[in-house]
Amino acid sequence: MASPVHLLSLTQSRRKGIPALLERLLEAAGLPGHIAEGDITALKLHVGEPGNTAYIRPPFVETVAAMVKRLGGRPFLTDTTTLYTGLRRNGLDLIRAAELHGFSSISIGAPFIPADGLKGDEAVTVPSPVEGNPPVHLAAALAKADALV
Repeated sequence: MASPVHLLSLTQSRRKGIPALLERLLEAAGLPGHIAEGDITALKLHVGEPGNTAYIRPPFVETVAAMVKRLGGRPFLTDTTTLYTGLRRNGLDLIRAAELHGFSSISIGAPFIPADGLKGDEAVTVPSPVEGNPPVHLAAALAKADALV
């Protein structure tokens, strides 16, 4: 079954601003119907490796966090550690990388929690959504969250 794809024209961003357009996109995608009052909501993002610029900009994440709060959710930011050696190889280093790139409680209004824990080994085994495939290991914070964006 194909999922709907929602597109956003950035040519409108000069008039309305990208955060306002992002809110419209999230509404069109049905986010309001997926967040209930009190839901602990994971905002999964890629915090980027220090020195790298290939990650979502914090103001956009702040927009999503604010929308989740307005819907009654309790957002937290999250990413997983890496298998390779770099600044995201464990939970403490991942938090530092997140902070260096502007992902913190102070800048976004939601705390950063490593999805797979301090040492990258906290996972929950869940059935595969594809019949016949083996179970998959999902980062514990993602599995335990009430909602995921």
